[in-house]
Parts: sequence; C-alpha cells; structure tokens
Amino acid sequence: MSDPMKNDIISQPEFLKKLMKQYIKDDFFSNELKKAATCLKESKGPILFIGMGSSYFATIPAVNRLCANRQFAFNPPTDELLHYQLPVIDESFTIVAVSQSGESIETKKVVERIKDKCRVIAITNNPQSTIAKLANINLPIFAGEEATISTKTFTNTLLLLDMLVDSIFSESVDGYCNLINDFDVLAAEIDVLLSQSPSLYDKLAKFNKLTLIARGNSLAAAKMGGLICKEGTGLQPAAISGGAFRHGPLEIAGPDHAAIILADTKDKTFDLMLKLAKELFDFGSKVIFVTDQINKDNYSFNYIKLNKYQHLNTLFSFSIVIQILTREIALRQGRIPGKLNKISKVTRVE
Repeated sequence: MSDPMKNDIISQPEFLKKLMKQYIKDDFFSNELKKAATCLKESKGPILFIGMGSSYFATIPAVNRLCANRQFAFNPPTDELLHYQLPVIDESFTIVAVSQSGESIETKKVVERIKDKCRVIAITNNPQSTIAKLANINLPIFAGEEATISTKTFTNTLLLLDMLVDSIFSESVDGYCNLINDFDVLAAEIDVLLSQSPSLYDKLAKFNKLTLIARGNSLAAAKMGGLICKEGTGLQPAAISGGAFRHGPLEIAGPDHAAIILADTKDKTFDLMLKLAKELFDFGSKVIFVTDQINKDNYSFNYIKLNKYQHLNTLFSFSIVIQILTREIALRQGRIPGKLNKISKVTRVE
C-alpha cells in the first residue's frame, strides 16, 4: 500500500533545519524576519492572527507568548471574523495571516478587505500565492511539497512563528543554531515512535469515542491532531482543552472512550492534566498520557515518554505523536494514510 504520509512525517526534522538556516544565514530572510518583528513590536493596536485549519491552530503558542509578555494578541475564528467582526478592525491593528497554501479562501478574503487599512504579515509555503503577494511582508515556511494532510507545514509554521515572536524580544535569533542537535534527536525519536505505533494503537483497544486533550501551547498539537485525524481516518475525534473537558464532556468517560492527553512538564497546568488522566482511567477510559517526564510509580495508565530536549519545545514531539497515531489508525482501516477522498488540500471556496 502507498504510504506518502510516512515520508512527510520522517522528513520534518530536515525541513525544520532548512527553515532555521534560511532565517539565520540568509541575509534577505533574516532582514525580513527582523522587519516583521519590528512591525509587531511597534503595533499601535492589537496583533490579530488569522488562518484556517492547522494554520489557525499553529497560531495558539504565538498568541499565548505575546499575551504573557503583555502584548495584546488574539486569534478569533477567521471564518466568523470575515462575516461578523471585520468592522472592528482599524488602522491600529497589525495582521499576521497564516496560510500554508497562501490561498485559503477565508484568510484571503480577510486580507483583501483590510490590506489598505492596516499592515499585513503573511506566513505561507508559497511566496507566489495571493496572500503572500497582498501582504506587506511575506515569510516563507520552507516546508517543501507536502503529499498528504498537514504534517511538516504545521511544524515549520510553529517554528517560524516561534522565531518571529522571539525576534520581538531579542536582537538576534542566532540562538536557534542550538536546535541542530535537537532536530537530529527528533529524527531518531520519529523512527522509534513509528516502530511503536502498532502497539500504541493496540493499547487504545476498541473505542467509540476519542478525545485529544491538552492545555496551553500543547493545545495547538491537540487541535491539529483532531483535524488531521478526521481528514485521515474518517473518525470524529474531539480536540479540547483540559479545562473545557470538565464542563460536560467528562460525562463520556468509560470503557468505550479513549483519551490521548498531551502534558508538558514545564506547563503550569501539568498537575491538572495528570489529575485528569487519573480520573479518566478510574472511570474506565483508555488513556495514553504523552509527556516528557514519567514517574512510573504514579502512573497506572499507558503513557508515551518523549525525549527531554535541550532547546526544542515538546510541542513538536506532541504534534508528531498525533500524526503517527493518525497514520496507524488509517492503516488499520485499510486506508492510504493522509489521502483525502472528498476534499482538496487547499480550500478555495466557502
């Protein structure tokens, strides 16, 4: 059976390296990144992130970091912004338009309507796309051609947005050179996770309901996972924050429910996520707890222990775990992993 998704997953560390090197060693792209950061730093009003699908979810960590540093940023659903909220945008706003294709219909329409009113920074994988050309500054993600559902375009977008935010608060992003070794470790971790994916799937056993749960920056990986799992498997998993899960959805816990919980030990809500995992297990749910630190004595449920990286955010590993599990579910269903059957990779119509 054809398996193009596996190639997309495996290639992510190399494309992350390529992006990093372009923005550190190439003077043109380094200067463009600095210009974009200056634009955000000097914004007279809110910083508005727009995008659809996985491009939208990739903005979550950037918004969190900016708000944590007392810079007003937000990311409303772009399809709703387009039709119901655009009048609030004025010349004080700065827009960061994220679209891997550069052609996503709602994002493109928002940019078309506000480009003469406020500055626009585009994050795309296609410098010749409509959104890239309409923007004041375009920052390519250098993810190459992606054969299937979102994998490397998502992780490259995460890295570029992280570099952009860092550039607001630092004179240089040269420190990202320290990630080279981490990317090599990530490549080895991908090989291990791929080899373990059949047993990970078996630990979920039979389920009728699947939930991906995370908080903070990790929520970006959970939301992306919920989307690509729908696209790639035909299942209907829910992706939700740990707090929101308690407000009703917790009622679905039980033997026919599976939960994949992403918990970064550095996150301020780690203990809350661990508490939730234990409760779900006690209710009979099948739990896979994904984290970068394990106390085996305290965990009676299944877990995935990820590498602890020197510099790389655990979010990248979280994203890849969900991609690999999505691929495994598709294989078990006899599907070609990542292949879209009813829609195209780029949504060009509302």
